[in-house]
Amino acid sequence: MEQKELLEAAREDCQAALALAQKVIDGDVALTIGGLLESYVCLKHWYQQLKEESEQTDDVLQLRQQCLDYLMAYEEEIFFDFETDILAYFKEKKIEGFTSDELKAARIFIDAAEQNIWLAIKDWRQFLPEQIAER
Repeated sequence: MEQKELLEAAREDCQAALALAQKVIDGDVALTIGGLLESYVCLKHWYQQLKEESEQTDDVLQLRQQCLDYLMAYEEEIFFDFETDILAYFKEKKIEGFTSDELKAARIFIDAAEQNIWLAIKDWRQFLPEQIAER
């Protein structure tokens, strides 16, 4: 499957998002940096959905834990490994401009990155458009 199809499936289905995350973590799929951030956003979305699920069955709890485990892997490993590439992506997007989806993914990444003591860059907001960075 191509990146676009993988991300579309991940947006629509929790299992697809988890499968994509596993492939990213294992290095079995190559995504653009924008795609990488989008896959992280999909995981965050499904984690939140599962957290808000009215019936917290064993299946829901297991899926939620799996999402959390993958989110932690992104935050602790993937973002660290690709920090330079993410930096280049942000610099390029600041010049080119972000689409609304790219900006949403950037904000979600920044919220996580600002909490990550292992990343060398501490002020990721500097790469967002000025009117948005101030929020």
